[in-house]
Formats: sequence, structure tokens, C-alpha cells
Amino acid sequence: MQCALMALSETGRRSDALSPPAVFNGVGQMLTQDLRFALRMLWKNPGFTAVAVITLALGIGANTAIFSVVHAVILRPLPYSEPDRILELSETARGRLTTISPPNLVDWIAQNTTLAAISAYNDTTVTLTGGVEPEQLDAAPIGVELFQVRSRACSRRPGWSRPLSRSRGSA
Repeated sequence: MQCALMALSETGRRSDALSPPAVFNGVGQMLTQDLRFALRMLWKNPGFTAVAVITLALGIGANTAIFSVVHAVILRPLPYSEPDRILELSETARGRLTTISPPNLVDWIAQNTTLAAISAYNDTTVTLTGGVEPEQLDAAPIGVELFQVRSRACSRRPGWSRPLSRSRGSA
């Protein structure tokens, strides 16, 4: 079955003038004509052309840079075999997140029946001295069990041996 656009002329006879190939041919000719005209105008105005090309280059470059950062920070999965199994537990007091108290952590570990391992860490800032000037650094004191969590998650992913690090300034 073939579909075609048909029109009746004033005399009532069938006309194939509006069949799809004819319609698309006309659009293609108009597009080619418009493209030639645009290129002629760009060639006649080199200053405008330079500004347009530089603007496009900067826009494409900025878009690529932003996407690269978003991909590295948000979209790329964690380097573990099952990142959806890693949890961060927290505690609230009076509606605010607080540091988990050591006795509560001990109780959580003792009463745990569902998690493979539980560990603790705490974000803090430390001062490094001994150099020319003291330096403020982000640090995270961690529990020994964190290495168990990491090794269980990484044991199923061969070749992954990056050192464990966590800082607020890095992704």
C-alpha cells in the first residue's frame, strides 16, 4: 500500500504534485538556499563570524567542562562492586544530625544482624605544624572496621587498589 498526498485541480483531475518526494525536495532546496545565504553573510562579515565562532567554542567548552565535573562527581558509580549496599548511618538529637556516641556505636555493632560490617568516621579539621606556616587540613578519624567494609566491597572488584581517602575538597 502506497501513501501519497494528492490534490484535485480545478478541473477535478488527480495531481501528484504534493507527493512526499516533491514536498521533501522543496524543503531540501530551501534549506540549501538558506545555508548558502548564511555562509555568504558570514563571509562578508568576518568580525561577526569571529565573535560567533568564539562564542560557540566557549559555550561548547564550558558545557563539556561542566558535564565532565558532573559525571565525575555525581554520575559515575562508586568504585565498589555493589555500591548500593554501602550505607551511611547517622543519629539525630532534637531534630539535628549529631555525631554518633561511642556507646551507641558499640550497641549497634553488638546488635547488628543485617549489615556485613559497621564502622565509624568523623569529619574534622586538624592543624599541621612543623613547616614554614601551620596549615589547616580536612581529616577523618576512622574506625578500624572501615577497612573491613572497604575490603569486602573491593574484594569483588579486581584491580582496585587506590588508597582510602576522604576529604571535603575532593570529589
